[in-house]
Formats: sequence, C-alpha cells, structure tokens
Amino acid sequence: MDYKLFLSSKALLRKPSPIRALGPLLKTPGLISLGGGQPAPNLFPITEMTFTIDSGETIKLTPTRLKEALQYSNSYGLDDLLTLLKEHQNRVHQPSYHDWNILITTGSQDALSNAFNTLLSEGDTVLVEDPTYSGALAQLGPLGVNIVGIPINPEGILIDQMENILDNFSTLYPNYKKPKLLYTIPTGQNPSGSTASMVVRRAVYQLVCKHNMLLLEDDPYWNLRLTSLNAHPEPLLSYFTLDTEKRVLRFDSFSKVISAGIRIGWVTGPAPL
Repeated sequence: MDYKLFLSSKALLRKPSPIRALGPLLKTPGLISLGGGQPAPNLFPITEMTFTIDSGETIKLTPTRLKEALQYSNSYGLDDLLTLLKEHQNRVHQPSYHDWNILITTGSQDALSNAFNTLLSEGDTVLVEDPTYSGALAQLGPLGVNIVGIPINPEGILIDQMENILDNFSTLYPNYKKPKLLYTIPTGQNPSGSTASMVVRRAVYQLVCKHNMLLLEDDPYWNLRLTSLNAHPEPLLSYFTLDTEKRVLRFDSFSKVISAGIRIGWVTGPAPL
C-alpha cells in the first residue's frame, strides 16, 4: 500500500533524521559519541528507585537500569518496554501480518494528536462516531478538516448509515473531499458507553477497505470490559486483529489500568506509518 496517499502535506515534507539513523552504532562497545549531547550518567541526581506494588512485592531499579531509563533512548521508546508491549500485542491481538511496529507516546491522546497531524491536511474529511470523544474533536478542529458523524447505537456504528454515507458521499457532501480515515472508539465508547459487536466490527472494516480508508482504533477501555455484564459476552476481536490490509492504527494506554498520571500510551500499526 502506498501510504504517501494518506499523509498530510506537512508530513510529506519530513525527512528521516541522519543523526537518528546512526542510533544503532551508538551501542558499539567502547564508542564515544560526540554527536548526541548525552549527559554523563554519573551526573544524574537520582541514584536509586524502589517501588512497592499492591501485592506487597518490592521492585528495585538497579543503577544500570536506572541510568538507561534516565538517558536519551530510542525514539520509539525504551527497548525493554517495546519488547514487553510487542509480546503483549502478539499474545492478545495476534496480528495477521508481521511488519508492524509500536511507538511509545506521552499518553494515547498524544499519539492521536501525532496521527491526526501526520495524516490530515486542511480540507480533508474524517468520519467519526456521533457522538464521539470531545478530546478528539478538540484536536481535529484546529486542523481545518471536515468532520462527518455516523450515528451509533449500543451495538456500535450503524452500518447502513455508514454504507449510505460512503456510497453516496459526493451527493451528500458535494463540497467535501472523500473521507480519508475513520476515527472510532470500539470498546466502552466515549461518551455513549457502547461496545461494538463483532458483526459491526467486521462490517466497518469491510467498508473501510472498500473505500480505501485508514482506521484509527482508539481503545483505552479494552482491558476494562466486564464480560459478565456486557450484552456481548463473546470474545471481541480488535480492529488490529481483523486488519489484513494494513489499514489500522491502534491506540492503547496505561492510563486506565495502571495510572493516569504516568501518561504512557502506545500506537501499533503498519511499520511504514
């Protein structure tokens, strides 16, 4: 797939950093780099960290691990955390393709902001659920994009409405560009609280493929779903799991399951994006 067709005008102007391309060489034993501006680890004021978790277990960061955490690192995130998250995504979502990657961000909302700025130019069109997360709308507004809402019910997006909008888009919205992407919160949708059924998820993904769009899956409540109280107790597959055409960017967060204050999220999807 040619992802350049989906990039914003600003994103198309970006070039890979030649300094970051040298990153792997910095791990060469004995190498002294004069290019990174890295502070000497022995100048870090924090020398020890110990955490006690709710089970009573105590976790202590060794001086070596602490220095690694406090130093500049891979732009994608700390290697150990990336490995952990990749194992998690493989185990939980079992993606259908292999060339996917993860980028750790300052919370999931930061990841969404980066995605919107990377994919959307002024005048582009975005499909969203109606209603949808106010924080996403606040990010989309300043970009000067056209926002088209799709009605939802407790089962998720109304497929007949989405299909009608896409099939007749030029007639319904003659002054809008064809939608480039769909932004959706499939689990515990904010603000409605609805969770999309598997029937809806499969149908939505088929429409996204049919109309050559990308799908942004904002799913911070995935791990909080109470199956015993849910109208759909069957296992739900994420859009990332269903993605066979490499069209899905999935957004996850530790904010709802560990701590909102740590502001750690991650986005998973096709490596080129």
